[in-house]
Amino acid sequence: MGAQSRRRAPSQLFAIPLFAIAIVLVSLSPLVSSHVIRFLVLLSLLGHCVSSIGLLLGCVCPLAIVAVMLCPITVIPFMLTSGFFINLTTIPVYLRWLTAISPHRYAFEGLMALEFHGLRLHCEPDEESSVLVGGDTSRPQHFTFCSMVRGTQVLDLLSLPYQPYTHDCIMLLVLSIAFRVLAGLVLHASVRENKLKMVEWRRKSIVRIREILRRCHHGVRSRWQQLKQRWRRYRSRKRQQQ
Repeated sequence: MGAQSRRRAPSQLFAIPLFAIAIVLVSLSPLVSSHVIRFLVLLSLLGHCVSSIGLLLGCVCPLAIVAVMLCPITVIPFMLTSGFFINLTTIPVYLRWLTAISPHRYAFEGLMALEFHGLRLHCEPDEESSVLVGGDTSRPQHFTFCSMVRGTQVLDLLSLPYQPYTHDCIMLLVLSIAFRVLAGLVLHASVRENKLKMVEWRRKSIVRIREILRRCHHGVRSRWQQLKQRWRRYRSRKRQQQ
């Protein structure tokens, strides 16, 4: 497992930042150095965490093709409970434990907080809301206003609690380490089981070899006895003829 991690480390260290930089350039976001670095760190931690999940599946499944087939089944629940597709408050109670171990949730929370926390918003003319005041009077008035003026309102709309940036990074790092530790334990258990099977196979092989040698020895000995008896009979006949 350590050799696989070392072999995949260069691709993970370079592929994920390149992907993140492409996203920043395509989205035309302001290239603020601190935001870009935090963005890269979050995506890199998310990539390592998902890679740890794949490593765990590879250790659990006996065949590689089975692990590849189980990867989408395992990752999709984490994505659905991240808060991007479904609001966190609408998730059933019996499934909310998935949000605690979902790496996509912490990455999404960190990215949303990085983008919207402390941000001032403004509306275009066609995005403003209009309210009629004094409709029952002779001079009603229309008031236009912007319903979203602060970035925290977007976070509240998505039911995303604001957490410090370091909290999301630490949780992603903890999940990555936890999945890799589980993979190591599963691999250790499977190796131990294989060792026990190998010891049992060796014991049975030794028993079979001893049985084969015993039968061969018994056959050779019986054959030798037959030859000795024939030789004695031959000598006795020769003596009688003389």
